[in-house]
Amino acid sequence: MEELLSVKYDIVSGDFIRGGEASSNLKKLLNQLGVRSDIVKRICVACYEAEMNIVIHSVGGFIEAKIYNDKIEITAYDYGPGIPNIDLAMQEGYSTASDAAREMGFGGEWDFLI
Repeated sequence: MEELLSVKYDIVSGDFIRGGEASSNLKKLLNQLGVRSDIVKRICVACYEAEMNIVIHSVGGFIEAKIYNDKIEITAYDYGPGIPNIDLAMQEGYSTASDAAREMGFGGEWDFLI
């Protein structure tokens, strides 16, 4: 299977102003390529969630999209630091998001439903 196109979007930690640009740019690209709108929507919601998780919870990272004739692969990479206590993080109501992120409505349980 031949890769038709690959794009990479750098994500900056704490940059809520530009947070969402990667998913928005990917949406424009996929629409230009004629990808079905229901597929574009699903991909971009998932991409936005991954992007904002990098903005909120990591020290930065990137999202890479690889486009093939029959599929689209989205991979999100972050540079850490990781979750120090997974058991605690899995408790209902607990968030690893900063107070500032939560005040903006991020970091809560089920920010988005696909």
